[in-house]
Amino acid sequence: MTPENGTDDTRSGRSLRAAVQVDVRYARAIALVAAAALMAAGLSGAQLAVRWLIIVDDLHVDFRNTGQVRTLLKAIAAGLIRDGDHVALYSTGPSSISVEWTRDRGAVDSVARQIAGNSLKVSDIVAITQGLTPTDEVGQRATLALSRVDEIMASVDPTIDRWIGDRWIGIIFISSGYVDRVPSLPRAGGRARIPIFAIDPRLLPGATVDRAGVNADRWNAYWAATRDSLRALSEQSGGFALAEGDDLAATLARIRDRVIG
Repeated sequence: MTPENGTDDTRSGRSLRAAVQVDVRYARAIALVAAAALMAAGLSGAQLAVRWLIIVDDLHVDFRNTGQVRTLLKAIAAGLIRDGDHVALYSTGPSSISVEWTRDRGAVDSVARQIAGNSLKVSDIVAITQGLTPTDEVGQRATLALSRVDEIMASVDPTIDRWIGDRWIGIIFISSGYVDRVPSLPRAGGRARIPIFAIDPRLLPGATVDRAGVNADRWNAYWAATRDSLRALSEQSGGFALAEGDDLAATLARIRDRVIG
């Protein structure tokens, strides 16, 4: 082998080693990019945690639909709240439920049995709103329930305000609605727009719809007013109300999609 050929071979070897080194560096760069992408995906998945505030307006739920509310809460715990989510649960009336933020969705199951509806009969509501009785218990109950909602929102405001921007938040409002007003939930921190999803227990399978002692016209007016109040409450917040005939499981899936979408 001549010196010239040796030099050429040396140069060829160096070129080959350089090419291999470039390939190795390139492969490492690809691996780092892939690792970063996987890490980002993992972080993104971790951020799918949602805060669920559940308010049961037991002052506006028929006692005979207590079973439907308890079943609904169990369905929410099983079908809406996921591992890693936070949940808080409160009632407006004598059920006196107060569960502060927890990751234990079993807490919803554990207090569900304490919930009991405590609304007036529809015949009494109609008589009061028609001025046929001297009391205004309908207005008083609505004021009491919505004042309690204001207190609940004030108590969770600081926590919710810290979460806005990096977590999803949704409010589940369980009630049969109001005949004399359209409720409005305050914005957390005075600025957050949190979607509210109203679920009327009267629309759940096997629920009691109390028409006793009320003629058709007054019943229709009562039904329309209460349903409209729940729709207005939900839609002004970017949420929606359970509609007649809606499947509950599909509705819960739709609620989660709306919150994290």
